[in-house]
Amino acid sequence: MGLKEKLNQKANSQKLADISYNDLPSGFKGRLDDFNRTNRLKILFDGIVLTHYVQISTAPGLNSAFLSVYLRAEVVLDLRRLSILLSQVGIVHGIQLEALEPQLDGDQITKTFIGIEVAKGTPIQLGKPGGIELYKRPYNSSHPEDLESFDEVAQEEEIATVNPPIKGTSGTNILGEEQPCPASRSVDFRLNPNIKKLTTGDRISLVALTGGYLSKYNDEIAVNRELIVSGDVTVHRGSLIYGYDTIINGNICEKVSMSIGGNMRVKGLVSQAQIQVAGELEIDKGIFGKGDCKISVQGNIHCIYMNETHLDCESFIHIEKEILNSHTWTQSSLISPNATIVGGTHFAQDKFEINAIGSELGLKTLIVLGIDKREYQIENKLLPEIENLRERLARSKDLLKGATRLNRESLEHNVEELTHEIESREAEIEYNQSNMKEQNPNASLVVADTIYPGTTILICGAEKIVGEKIKGPTLIKADGEQISLTKIT
Repeated sequence: MGLKEKLNQKANSQKLADISYNDLPSGFKGRLDDFNRTNRLKILFDGIVLTHYVQISTAPGLNSAFLSVYLRAEVVLDLRRLSILLSQVGIVHGIQLEALEPQLDGDQITKTFIGIEVAKGTPIQLGKPGGIELYKRPYNSSHPEDLESFDEVAQEEEIATVNPPIKGTSGTNILGEEQPCPASRSVDFRLNPNIKKLTTGDRISLVALTGGYLSKYNDEIAVNRELIVSGDVTVHRGSLIYGYDTIINGNICEKVSMSIGGNMRVKGLVSQAQIQVAGELEIDKGIFGKGDCKISVQGNIHCIYMNETHLDCESFIHIEKEILNSHTWTQSSLISPNATIVGGTHFAQDKFEINAIGSELGLKTLIVLGIDKREYQIENKLLPEIENLRERLARSKDLLKGATRLNRESLEHNVEELTHEIESREAEIEYNQSNMKEQNPNASLVVADTIYPGTTILICGAEKIVGEKIKGPTLIKADGEQISLTKIT
């Protein structure tokens, strides 16, 4: 015989009148059925004790017990007898009969009611899974602005903390049974060789062994040095500032800004972009700058062709086919024996090797050798500008002497602006003089094929304006204040 049958048998032996579920008024039964159905309750006990009907039901998981009572005649149910009934059914944990106070007269139940919670178990306190707290944003190529959405990592920099799992606590149901807490998930990850674990007491951190960028894919965390950018770099992907080697697998499009601290290789075309490279720059195709591309390279640069581009290079320039309407400057040499230069201005501190200069159209092309571009700018741009500004300043000061009250303020403002412009250019001259190289009178130019009219060659203080075609191969050097041309045999 089960527990319910034993309890019912004991109740029947004490009763004076039967009240079964079927004897309950329809309204009470309807509300009782609706409450049980809505809360998905399991009937643990429905008993007949003297003149009242008692039902004890439990919620799923045995975490709560609810009491429903129907009174028919004289009240004889008190809290003591109710506590005994709960214990007989097996409810021993979380009993809280204080919830019945609105239905009590002293310690006796005086009202009919449905579904009051009289026992509540101790809930399970769930733990937290372990995980890794990253201090740096990893590179994510699917981000709409992926080239700005990640952080650069420095060598020996702490990049993350490893948080161990936090263990939860078990609960207890209303029958006094332990409800075990699910185990917290452990930290599961893999590191590439550029990351090490560092344990200090109870704290575990991750430290980068090299500079680069952070990547996270599933359970693998890595620090990578060489950044490989897939596809074209457009303005929508953001500006790229990165301190190590970079490979661009597509084109660099217009309005893009890049600053690279290592070497850079571009497998496509470079358009109207602003690019700074601390190492070497290799472009598999060419540069089509449209007059609005500025490139600064501290190492060597190599590409197929260069069109309408401003290039500053501190080492060797090598262009395979042509340099058209561009402005180049190298503190070393331009070695492009198969290329043609047409138009623009071109500076080299040491040596030029080129196939041809100019064209049949007579486009003006200026080749300057042995002179730092900054020295040339001082003599041919900054000093003439300062002279012009001083003349304008002197005229403004003369006008100020006899100025009326109405135009005095405008003239004073003009004097102030002109003075500021002069000071700014003088400061630029001072800065350039402190950084520029000394002249190299041994600088030379080798032209394998033809030098066309419209070409001007400057080597230190010597100047040659080409009026007729000069067929090569030709070696051009400075001989004092003259330019000497020697046929190479």
